[in-house]
Amino acid sequence: MGLNKILNQKRAKQHLLMALKSGRLPNAFLFSGPRGVGKTTTALILARILDCERMEFDSCDSCQSCERAHRFQHPEIEFVFPIPSWSKDDTGDESKRAALRWSVLSKKIESPLSFVAFDQKTSISINEIRLLSRASSTRILHGKWRVFIVSRAEKMTPDAQNAFLKLLEEPRENTLIILVTSKPHLLLPTVLSRCQEVKFGGLPEQHIRDALVEWLSVPAEKAQIIASLSQGSLGRALELTEEAAFEERRAAVEFLTRSLSNEIAPLVGDMERISYERDYSFVERLVENLLLFHMDVLSFQNGGEKDFFANKDMIDLIKAESERTSFKETRRRVAIFLKALEAVDRNVDPGLILHEVSYQLGTHH
Repeated sequence: MGLNKILNQKRAKQHLLMALKSGRLPNAFLFSGPRGVGKTTTALILARILDCERMEFDSCDSCQSCERAHRFQHPEIEFVFPIPSWSKDDTGDESKRAALRWSVLSKKIESPLSFVAFDQKTSISINEIRLLSRASSTRILHGKWRVFIVSRAEKMTPDAQNAFLKLLEEPRENTLIILVTSKPHLLLPTVLSRCQEVKFGGLPEQHIRDALVEWLSVPAEKAQIIASLSQGSLGRALELTEEAAFEERRAAVEFLTRSLSNEIAPLVGDMERISYERDYSFVERLVENLLLFHMDVLSFQNGGEKDFFANKDMIDLIKAESERTSFKETRRRVAIFLKALEAVDRNVDPGLILHEVSYQLGTHH
């Protein structure tokens, strides 16, 4: 599976191919762009190319090195990603993290495009970065290159980022570091300044629709709706093929209705559960659905074409909301949702985020 298998991303692929052919790879790449557009997949493919035993600028996918990389068992390729943390007094913390890590890798072996989202707060700890530092000081024995991939790098704790900075400041020969993130603004400026950025863009709606139809046999009409909702993210589109995720949009509209009517009593139980379970993933999805719905309302109020709406199957709801809500009020709500997403990034208690969104929606309505 070479770079040609990556959907779209022509500029990013050209950038990487030129770097490969020139023989002048930087010490570190920063793959930035929207979530679910192929950044991590590209990083894993690039690692495989660098250590392939048979090909120079591509991977054969059949040599021992390629096969080990595919199974995440290559000794010179380290793949780090955020997983949930437990309390410090939990003696089984590391074993739990190891088991979770392998469960995610097993799913990616079966389906390289799979995207695993945990409900709990996740992080990349300083211990994981220390392991990379330790590995970087040893000789390369099983290939030409050593590659460290840090997916969702913005999830590194402050201590982990500082430790990672030391790794960047002491480059090793034939060692490539790849940071992958959709939120580069959450990384330390000193980390960003030491990486060569490769920007990835959102995928065309048509490409996502065709991929859903061809790869997963999703009916064309539903594939079109999902492609519109995905906002250029194949990862988000794959999530939406699950019926529960698809129907979460209706739950978001119900949350909106109850909040506007100040009928929050039925929501209190959910808020308490979300707070207790630290369910950031649910809150983020709910707020994103509310934001997307209101962007459609804004578009409708501005006379936008329905073909460009994300929620193509909710036209009646969008029309009704746009008629009973002023343009100014819609913009106010959009600001509320954007602020809530920033709070998620700052790891504010998810139950409190939801409570504040509900309260703000009911204010001045």
